Amino acid sequence: MSVATEITRIQNAKADLKTSIEAKGVTVASDALIDDYAGYVDNIPSGGGGTQDLVNLIERDITSLVIPNTVSAIGNYAFSSCNSLVSVTIPSSVTSIGYSSFSGCGSLTSVTIPSSVTSIDYKGFNGCYSLTSVTCESTTPPTIDEYVFDNTNNCPIYVPSSSVSTYKAATNWSRYTSRIQAIPN
Repeated sequence: MSVATEITRIQNAKADLKTSIEAKGVTVASDALIDDYAGYVDNIPSGGGGTQDLVNLIERDITSLVIPNTVSAIGNYAFSSCNSLVSVTIPSSVTSIGYSSFSGCGSLTSVTIPSSVTSIDYKGFNGCYSLTSVTCESTTPPTIDEYVFDNTNNCPIYVPSSSVSTYKAATNWSRYTSRIQAIPN
């Protein structure tokens, strides 16, 4: 196979992946770098019911993202290593955030976790060094695994004022006791 043929094949594969991602409701910036991670394509929402996971967008040059409200779960590693990601909007349709979903999103400055989220898996936001705040809107603490917010620059974790003591006492939330505060008015 010639070099020119191989380059064309790679470009076509990336274009096909971009088309597949966009067909599932995720907007891909025209300047985004897309690598052909075929194993993750299976996680693209099928649109036909069932749990809808986002495709792994690893090593993408996206800076902001609005997750479609048709997504109910953010899959494992979905935005891991999206080093340029500054902002993300998580809709109220999302109920779970998977393993290392946002780990290593080094530019992410703040995140609001809607009250619909009932679980955040291991290392969900681990390594998000630029975070200045995390806001959890639920009055009932989501179930979390260890190290969800570790290595996040020790930013405050804001929760509803009526739930501060509940969060501080909850399993695996107690490790963040000094960071848990009431949502500012």
